Amino acid sequence: MNNRKAPFSKDDVEMSDEEFEIAMRGLIDKGLAEKIIVDNEIHYIITDLGLAVGSHLDSDPATQN
Repeated sequence: MNNRKAPFSKDDVEMSDEEFEIAMRGLIDKGLAEKIIVDNEIHYIITDLGLAVGSHLDSDPATQN
């Protein structure tokens, strides 16, 4: 599995502030992402569960359950 656990922030994606907040709140509520503070700025990081779910979604549909 790729190590895609680099912290990211709103500035790293092309979404409106409202869209980003809704998306991140949903991911955090489901345990797929965490909010962290880096250099006094809010960032997010995908959890191991989030990586597993993403990996599953990217896999061959014939092998998905």
